[in-house]
Amino acid sequence: MIRLLLLRHAKTEDHGARPDFDRVLTDRGRRASPVIGAHMEMKGYRPDRVLCSPAVRARQTLYLAATEIMSAPEIVFVPGLYNAEPEDYVEQITLFGEHAETLLVVGHNPATQDVAGLLVNTARSAVPLPSDYPTAALAVIEFDAANWAAMRERTGRLVDFVRPRDLD
Repeated sequence: MIRLLLLRHAKTEDHGARPDFDRVLTDRGRRASPVIGAHMEMKGYRPDRVLCSPAVRARQTLYLAATEIMSAPEIVFVPGLYNAEPEDYVEQITLFGEHAETLLVVGHNPATQDVAGLLVNTARSAVPLPSDYPTAALAVIEFDAANWAAMRERTGRLVDFVRPRDLD
């Protein structure tokens, strides 16, 4: 079994303040990220490897969440996760997931939401997949596959979906 953690970056400043790639987290985003990290630690969702968009807001979300996780996973910054389509995310997961049993992907919407919709089999899932994917939300998807290359669409089982507001 392999487990995919899909984390959308936390709340950011509005468009226009700086170039999109360089947008930073708001105070709310800086508070939400460690809350999600603490939830990951409490539930035992410790990634072996992290694939993270190189955009500033994704890196900030990862670093703040990681302060609460008691493991030191390998982190790979993947340019293909920025301004990407869902199929690009699946390709990056397959290419860079390597031997990780638990893989964390920190990215952007709409791709993060669309990837969850593409991979999750709702009939097999323990929890429903919401129609929205707010900032700093985390989906935990398990696959009966030996590795990331064997992962297929609509075969994942959603075992957890949590938003920071669920944890307040």
